Amino acid sequence: MAQIAEMIVEREIKREPSTPRTKMLKERYLSEKLTICPERAIYFTESMKRTEGEPIILRRARGLKYVLERITPVIREGELIVGNQTKFVRGSALYPEANALWIKDALEKAPDKEEEFIDLGKGGGIVKDFVNYRLVLTPEEQQGIKEVIEYWKDKCVAYLVRRLFKEETRKNDLLEAMESHRIINPVAFATMEGRVILDFPKVLNQGFNGIMEEIEEKLSAFREARCHPVIEEMNKVFFWLAAKIACEGAIAFAENYAREAEKLVREESNPARKKELETIAETCRWVPLHPARTFYEALQSYWFTFLTGQLECGPMGNSSGRFDQYIYPFYRRDKDEGRISEGEALELLECLRVKHTEIQRAVPAGNETKTAGNMFCNMVLGGCTKEGEAADNELSLLILESAITMQTSQPTLSIRYNNKLSERFLLKAIELDKTGIGMPAWFNDNVAIPHMLQYRRASVEDARDWAIGGCSDMVIPGKSYGEKGCPFGFTNMAKYLEFALNDGVDTRDEVPLGIKTGNAEKMTYDEIVAAFKKQLVNGIEFLSSYTNFVAGFFPYTIPQIYHSVLTDDCLERGKALGEGGERYSQGFAHFIVGLINVANSLAAIRHCVFDNRFFTMEELREALQVNFEGKEKIHRRLLDAPKFGNDIDSVDRIAAELYTFVAEESLKIKGPLGEPLIPSAYSIATHPIYGKACGALPDGRKAGVALCDGAVSAFPGTDVSGPTALIRSATKIDALPYKSVQLNMKFHPSALKGLKGSRALLSLIKTFFDLGGYFIQFNIVDSRMLRDAQRHPERYRDLLVRVAGFTAYWVELSKGVQDEIIQRTEFGDIQ
Repeated sequence: MAQIAEMIVEREIKREPSTPRTKMLKERYLSEKLTICPERAIYFTESMKRTEGEPIILRRARGLKYVLERITPVIREGELIVGNQTKFVRGSALYPEANALWIKDALEKAPDKEEEFIDLGKGGGIVKDFVNYRLVLTPEEQQGIKEVIEYWKDKCVAYLVRRLFKEETRKNDLLEAMESHRIINPVAFATMEGRVILDFPKVLNQGFNGIMEEIEEKLSAFREARCHPVIEEMNKVFFWLAAKIACEGAIAFAENYAREAEKLVREESNPARKKELETIAETCRWVPLHPARTFYEALQSYWFTFLTGQLECGPMGNSSGRFDQYIYPFYRRDKDEGRISEGEALELLECLRVKHTEIQRAVPAGNETKTAGNMFCNMVLGGCTKEGEAADNELSLLILESAITMQTSQPTLSIRYNNKLSERFLLKAIELDKTGIGMPAWFNDNVAIPHMLQYRRASVEDARDWAIGGCSDMVIPGKSYGEKGCPFGFTNMAKYLEFALNDGVDTRDEVPLGIKTGNAEKMTYDEIVAAFKKQLVNGIEFLSSYTNFVAGFFPYTIPQIYHSVLTDDCLERGKALGEGGERYSQGFAHFIVGLINVANSLAAIRHCVFDNRFFTMEELREALQVNFEGKEKIHRRLLDAPKFGNDIDSVDRIAAELYTFVAEESLKIKGPLGEPLIPSAYSIATHPIYGKACGALPDGRKAGVALCDGAVSAFPGTDVSGPTALIRSATKIDALPYKSVQLNMKFHPSALKGLKGSRALLSLIKTFFDLGGYFIQFNIVDSRMLRDAQRHPERYRDLLVRVAGFTAYWVELSKGVQDEIIQRTEFGDIQ
């Protein structure tokens, strides 16, 4: 074992936190256990009980304010940026209004029907008292949680959706399959979906005081103009009243931290810390109530604004947007006026990274398996201005440096690439990639801006202002609905191929979950492709019907008032998100997993069965049914068939045609807001789970093995022609109609060493984008290190890797995800 450790090539870029303070903050985080905090659930439920009978939008606003006024403010030793969603360092709140059923099951340790597909990480303080979170309750909190569950068990959205959907559909067998992770898991959501970017500049530059003045003007105009309002006008009044209440809650939240800081000032004996606490108290009294005046105030105001959104509904994927654009004026002013040094600014940015990483979200075990515990917060750097000029600046460089020195899983940093960006900025981003933490991811302006213009009907100025919401989805900051409220819609494409090869039957248990498309043994190649497409269309139509059904509940059950306040044009129109208030109702997404497995499988069928007649379809199906046991010759032929990722046109055309077909069929379907169902291709951590649900495939993959990661990544080990061939294959797929099309690549650190290696990687990225690629990201790590980390996790507590659209701590990943990352092709040369 010692010899193996000696052979491991370390990552080229290694730096520590810039100050003893931030080093301590990181170490404290890593030493903490994931813990459930019941405060938010208890306080929110108390308020909802008291306001029964009022309009739901007012009840939700009062509930949020009630929580923000009462949740325990905690300021820990050494903190400069303050504010937490719970009283624990690594704590998760609960959102019973979305789903109280899973909380009840977890507390009662009910048998989990998903057990076969659950694969949770075991390291990093993860324990299984409560799914994978620690549960430490006082007697009063135990009673409070019981009352929470009792109140919400037949009122939460998950209960109502499931009950009414089962009553309204005859496809309950397919619904059960979705719940059991064979195809998708849309009903077990525990909080709201996010992928929203709030209007942070509005708070920074107006403060909530200014926003409330805007709301009050709307109410005053209504009072003066209308003596006999119609229903539509009253709905606006209810919304504006609720919006004002939500703003009051955000102000109260900061005020509580001001009082806590003042209390700590009285108790503090260290003069230096006392002064810091006095500054914290002063800052929390000023922001976010008033406009920020300094860089420090801007960071604190941003953090309170972000955190309040989390406490409203626990969204996953809410993101920071173009952080280097809206924070830069405050930094530049402080630098010019001598109020802050670069080192002081770096320390504050490191503190902010720790605060982001502290946010956790407790979900059912099946969802935890798919998301690997990540919150998918994305901070975007670079890109262009609204005039089309390069947008990188001094702060962009400092933010990149903060991620090099403070290596945490959140927030993800992403680069909006265009050919006007400075080489200094781009090489700094490459330097961060060479730390091996999988950041930054790279996105192409020349795909995203045309997508926004064509598929979102955005103005040129708004299209140029696009950012990433969540893993990799394009969002217009502060102006669009994102995926707000929509549960997961990841579709197991390989399962539809299984249905096509078995006349709609799932061979795991001989249950007919697809539609009848005929006997594959009697089909031509084109008929097999057509059968797959029919199964796929049937599946996505069912999924979209479910998604639309779910989304229809939100305005009447869990409207998001605070998010609406910070999304244009909700205040102007007097309508919440999802009711027509937002400027861009961009439609929900159809998430695609495993389509490259399908392309490889179809290519193998054509090559082995029809072109070369190595064996018949009957013999192939028999081999699949026995997982190739005793059928090694057939298995070898399938493995040797041409594979995607090697610049082989015959295979790549199949993949490109399939992706085009999925886009065309998805865009025919109307989402819940009347907009097209926009496809999005990436896998997060679903590909090992959906692999467990699939038997052997004609591409030679055996039963239970993880599906292909990402969207246009090659199946691990099959891209044997080098990185350039891989990106040529990947860019034959039209990314324009998609919200995201993801390519993962892995390089050995020695392949990119020094400035020459950095320039070579930058050249590869440029080539990928020039060819029309949208999204590329890298693991730059020696696979021997990853194997050693599996054997000795105690040595690698802070090891970070790129999984899909996110970075995660290695020890907190499931073994299935770890194995899949290890098995990805590791390029030792950039050519």
